[in-house]
Amino acid sequence: RLPMSLVQSVDSIVHHAGSSLQQEVQVWQMDQDEPIPVSKYAADLPFVDNGVQISPDPTTWKCQKRADTDNVWLNLSDGYMGGGRQNWDGSGGSNGALDHYEATGKL
Repeated sequence: RLPMSLVQSVDSIVHHAGSSLQQEVQVWQMDQDEPIPVSKYAADLPFVDNGVQISPDPTTWKCQKRADTDNVWLNLSDGYMGGGRQNWDGSGGSNGALDHYEATGKL
């Protein structure tokens, strides 16, 4: 059996939150008193309530046009996921995000 003073010392070291972490928490708590500014880009962002739910698991995200899983873009207005831009030689993405943007009237 270990002496109680040793057990208490080890516990205090294991459960110690460093001073930098304590300062970060304190700064975060102070920031909560200030209003959070709204981005000028988000202020007028249209929103389509179409029931689309985005999975929190990024491994399930894929282009809705070609099912690509690389370089997927999310339309914040309607939840559409499309592939990135296609290069001039046909390589790259499916162009799904841009095609959706143009097809929906710039939504």
